[in-house]
Amino acid sequence: MGKYNIRMDDYFKARVTDLKGTNDLKYGNIISKLPEDIITKLGDMSFDESKKLINCIYNDYKSKSNPDEKKNTVFSLRCDNSSDNRIRQLMGKWNVKNKSDVIKILLAVAILYYTYKNEFYKKLGISSENPSSFPYVCYQMGNKHKLRFEIEKVLKQIPSSINTVVEPFMGMCGLTLNVLQTLSDRSLDYYAYDSDYNLINLYRCIKTNSEKTEKVCGKLIDELKSGNENFETVKEKRKNRTKTYLNYKASAEHMYLDAVSVRHKTENLNKKYSSADLQIAKFSEYANNVSKMAVFLNIISVSKRNALNVLKDTHRSEKTLFLLDPPYLDSSGYKRESNTVEEFTQEDYDKMVNFCKKIPDDSIFMLFGRFTKTRTRLKGEKDSDIKVKETNGCFLIDDYQLRGYYNLIFGLKSGNKKYYYKEIPFDGRGTIEFIISNYPFDDFILF
Repeated sequence: MGKYNIRMDDYFKARVTDLKGTNDLKYGNIISKLPEDIITKLGDMSFDESKKLINCIYNDYKSKSNPDEKKNTVFSLRCDNSSDNRIRQLMGKWNVKNKSDVIKILLAVAILYYTYKNEFYKKLGISSENPSSFPYVCYQMGNKHKLRFEIEKVLKQIPSSINTVVEPFMGMCGLTLNVLQTLSDRSLDYYAYDSDYNLINLYRCIKTNSEKTEKVCGKLIDELKSGNENFETVKEKRKNRTKTYLNYKASAEHMYLDAVSVRHKTENLNKKYSSADLQIAKFSEYANNVSKMAVFLNIISVSKRNALNVLKDTHRSEKTLFLLDPPYLDSSGYKRESNTVEEFTQEDYDKMVNFCKKIPDDSIFMLFGRFTKTRTRLKGEKDSDIKVKETNGCFLIDDYQLRGYYNLIFGLKSGNKKYYYKEIPFDGRGTIEFIISNYPFDDFILF
């Protein structure tokens, strides 16, 4: 650990307060969070070349800064071990003895990286008008990216004081990306978790070494082309692999199985991908998105952890946005392989809701779910008794039991606190999604 006093006016007027809200960067993780490929690129440059880069950053930043802002500000930077290691790494490559010279460059690059996030999204190749352009590397039930525009309206109302996000149910990142895009003018500390080993192993492999992930995917595609591998053999191999992280073969196998399986549960082959050519084409779509996904994953923290443990440790955090997109009540659509993901039970759901009700007043939770479920019509039930819409022979029912559960928890048993909700009709399918929060967003209804 190291603490350094940096006089930033040598290169540019750094608005460090824009990033952390204080001149004292207590955790020093701005540098440690920089993607490895940026550090590598800096290391390939000479020290003089890097100084020229900083001058370019300074000129661009200065044109956007407040002319009345004080100059010659000294910032106290506390670096964690990872930041210190990167500083020493570049000192060696540049043959520089003064740590502050290296820190100025790294801090300047970090500020540029976290400030101009629109450039980051351009690198991803994501169109704000087309949610389907998200760089999928897997697909799961409950894709909130399809509700993106409705959720975006709510996210724009998040108070500027909140710059930390905790998401215990990461899934396929649709909600994560929505938040990062909508709040792109902020420097967010984003912590995403999921209990699915295969999912987190895949994300970590991409985050750590996207090129290696792509190569392993290419080898699997070659094996599928030659006939040496097929759905069943890949499924068996992945099943028997030791559950260790940065298992690149397991990550490629998961991408393939997810791409061509029924409802993306990696259990049974989808009939529309009956031929090897069709399987390879679909798998290749995922593999081609790896490098784009790596850019995205590099600005967030990704970990495998039980959602309740996450909430237990963080629910009292101040000025935090908690994004909760758990498996829906009365839903079997999320159940995947029992040996790789923990089932989220009704008891777990109750505990999660209780955590929501205990978070500080200056934090916000957003709980996603639905007021409808698919079931067959009960004997004697009529359309006049329930709100119902027939879809493919099934009935999507506005379930009074589900509404009663939420009305009880957030209404009758709310005590002195107030909770709000908004209904969102989903995709014309008759499903009614909802967002519940402790914050009075526009168009939300009081329980």
